[in-house]
Amino acid sequence: MSIPAIIQADRDWWADYLSEVYGAGHPDIVAIRAGERDNAKALRMIAQHRVAYAPPSLDGRPSDDSLLPHLPESISAAKRCGMQRSHWLDGWFVPWSPRNDNENAEGPWSDWVALALRILETDAKARAALAQEGAKA
Repeated sequence: MSIPAIIQADRDWWADYLSEVYGAGHPDIVAIRAGERDNAKALRMIAQHRVAYAPPSLDGRPSDDSLLPHLPESISAAKRCGMQRSHWLDGWFVPWSPRNDNENAEGPWSDWVALALRILETDAKARAALAQEGAKA
């Protein structure tokens, strides 16, 4: 799933949730449904409501071990904000600063959000590669 698709799916989920809580005519819902192009503005509007996010279910998700061959050595979102495979624990990932090449990842909130989106995008690609591999077998 691409980053814009993830953002749109999240936006749809929030619009449905806020419609239930506040009614379909609430201005934030109208802005979200209108396809607000400024993602930062839409996310700020959503954050103002301080509601709990219900993450998607992990039922039916492939095991981490089966996904590992399809995952990269590292993922970065900014010069100091990334993650990489652990050198001492198989199947684990640790924070990583691409700029300093150490495990002290840091950055403003938006860098962490960008990293989270890159992780989700990478996970979707790995699951697709695993499914394609299974289809060939």
